[in-house]
Amino acid sequence: MSKIDLSNITAENIHTLCSESMVSHFFMCSQGEQERTENFSLVMDKAREFGTTDEVFNLYQQSAVLYEVPELWEKPKPFGKKVKLADFPLSCLPLAARNFLKETSDNIQVSYDMAVLPLLSVLSLCVQGKAIIKNPGGGNTETLNLYTLTIAEPGERKSGVFKAFTAPVYRFQKEDGSFEEKEFIYENGITDYVNEIAAGENLTSVQNWSADRVGRDREDKSEYKVKMEFALTFSNKIKKIEYYHNSSFLEHGGSPERAVKQAFVSQIDAYLKQNNKYLKNEKKITFDDVEDCLILVSSSFSTQTSYENQTKKAITNKFIYETMTEFLKHQLEIYFIENPDEALKIAEQVMVNKRSRENAEKTRLNLKKKLAGTIDLSNMVKKFVDCRTKDVSRRELYIVEGDSALGAVKLAREAEFQAVIPIRGKILNCLKADYVKIFKNDIITDLIKVLGCGVEVSSKANKDISSFNLENFRWSKVVICTDADVDGFQIRTLILTMLYRLTPTLIEKGYVYIAESPLFEITTKDKTYFAYNEKEKSDILNMIGNKKYTLQRSKGLGENEPEMMSLTTMNPETRRLIKVSPADVEATTAMFDMLLGDNLQGRKDYIAEFGSDYLEMADIS
Repeated sequence: MSKIDLSNITAENIHTLCSESMVSHFFMCSQGEQERTENFSLVMDKAREFGTTDEVFNLYQQSAVLYEVPELWEKPKPFGKKVKLADFPLSCLPLAARNFLKETSDNIQVSYDMAVLPLLSVLSLCVQGKAIIKNPGGGNTETLNLYTLTIAEPGERKSGVFKAFTAPVYRFQKEDGSFEEKEFIYENGITDYVNEIAAGENLTSVQNWSADRVGRDREDKSEYKVKMEFALTFSNKIKKIEYYHNSSFLEHGGSPERAVKQAFVSQIDAYLKQNNKYLKNEKKITFDDVEDCLILVSSSFSTQTSYENQTKKAITNKFIYETMTEFLKHQLEIYFIENPDEALKIAEQVMVNKRSRENAEKTRLNLKKKLAGTIDLSNMVKKFVDCRTKDVSRRELYIVEGDSALGAVKLAREAEFQAVIPIRGKILNCLKADYVKIFKNDIITDLIKVLGCGVEVSSKANKDISSFNLENFRWSKVVICTDADVDGFQIRTLILTMLYRLTPTLIEKGYVYIAESPLFEITTKDKTYFAYNEKEKSDILNMIGNKKYTLQRSKGLGENEPEMMSLTTMNPETRRLIKVSPADVEATTAMFDMLLGDNLQGRKDYIAEFGSDYLEMADIS
C-alpha cells in the first residue's frame, strides 16, 4: 500500500479524524504493521492542529473508497436518555477501601457509583506485580490492568473525584525505593488552616461560618445544593485569601471571590458610616483596603458547577455568588454587633490601609509631576553641573558632599564627560523613612531627577509609586565621592542606602562606584606621590629614603587642590574606583542600622563585644 497523501490536507480537515471512532476502521485497512504505524503518525501530526467535523468526515469517506471499505460509519450521534443501572455492590470492596470511598464521596458530594470507578483503577495499579490474571485453560498471564471511563455532564466533579483517589499514589520516591510523604492534618478543618496562616499575628479571633442552601441560576434551570464554609480573621501583618470548590483550588475565584468582595466592602463601609469613621467628603473604602488585612479561606461544594473555562480555576454560578453574598453580609452584621471591640479594630485597620493607599497614590502623582521634567536651563537642579557630551556610554556623575568639594571636583573634572552634584551634607536615612517623607526631601528628589531613571518600589502598598525605567538612565557610572573621615563614611552609607532602596537595579547592574581619595600628598624635588592609607605612606617614605620631601595630609575633598584631584580621583587612567555590589550595600546597611538605628540592645551588645578595638581612635579628653 502507498502512504497516505496529506499534501493537500490542512489543519482544517484532520483533527476530528483522531477523535472519532471511525479512525480504528480506517487504519485496519492497512496491510502491514509498519505501514499502519507510519500512517497513524502522519495523521496524528496533523490532528494536533485544529479542524472541523464535516471536512474530516469527507476525508474519511474518500479514504474508505480508496481502501475499498465495504461499509461506512455514520457520524457520531449524541447520547440518548440516561439509563438507570444497578448500584455498585459496595460489599465486594475491602472494608478499608469501602470506608475510604464513602468518606471521599460524601466530602465531594458525588454518588458512590461515580467514585468507585477511579478507586478500582487505582487499586488495580497498586496490586500490579503482586496479582496476575491467568487463563484457566492455559496460555498467557496478564497483570491486573483495569481501565475505567466516567461519562458525566460538565461541572459534576469528575476531576475532583479523580484527583481525590489518585493523590495517594503520587508520592515522591527516594533513591532507596522508599517514599517521602508529608501529611497535613487539620482536625478543625479550615479553621486550623487559618490559625496556621495567621501564626499568632491576628488582630481578631478566628471566625467559622457555614451554611447549606438550595437554589438555581435561572428560572429555567434545575435546582442544586450548595454547601459553603468560611474561616477568617484580620491581621495587620499577614494577608491571604484562598478559595476552594469541590475540593479544588480556585486560583481566580470567580463567584466566591465576587461574593467576598461585595459582602465585606458593603458591611465594613456600613459600619464606618454608622460610627462616623469617615472624614468629611472622604471617599469610601475599596476591597484593596480590606484585603490588605484579611486572612480568609473559603471551601464550598455544589451538585452543579459552571466553570469559567476548561482550566477550572474559577466558577461562574450565579446562585453561588448571590447566596454567598447574602450569607456573608448577614454573618458580618451579626459579628460586628456581638464583637464591638473586634469590629472597631477591623474598622481602624481598614481605614489605615485606605489612607496609606491614598497617600501613596498622591505621592505617586506628585513624584511623577516632580520628576517629569528634563534637565535644562529652565528646569535646573540646584548646583548641578552637567557635562557636555550626550553620549550616555561616556557620561559620569560624581556625587560629592558639599560646596567645598564641589569646587575642587568641578575644577579638576573632565568637563566633556564628568558631571557633579553636591548633596549639601547628610541626607535622609531612607532605610526607615516612609516614601511620603523620602520624596518630600529636595536633595533626594534632585538626585533622582538627575539620574533620570525614576524609582522602583517593591512593597505592594506603594507599588504605584514605582516608575523605574533603565532606558532613561543618563549615566555610565555613578561615583560616590566623600571625605575619608567618619562623617564622609556616614554620608557615603546614606547615599548607598538611598540608591539601594530607590534604585537597586543600578547597583545590581554595576553602575554604582565609590571613589577613593588620597589621604597624603608626598612631594620630592623630582616627583609627587599619593598615598591612600598609612601603609602606602610608609612604603613611599621607605622608597624615597634620605631624599627631602614635603608631606601634606588631606582631611577632605574640599582641602584637596584641583591639580591633585585631576591627577587622582578624577583621572580615568589613575583613579581608584570600587564597584558596589548588592552584598556590600546589604552588609553596610545592616551595620548602619545597628549603630544608628532603633536597635538599642543590638548597639549595646556590639559595643560591649567590639568597643575595645576602637579605643585608640576615640577622642576622649
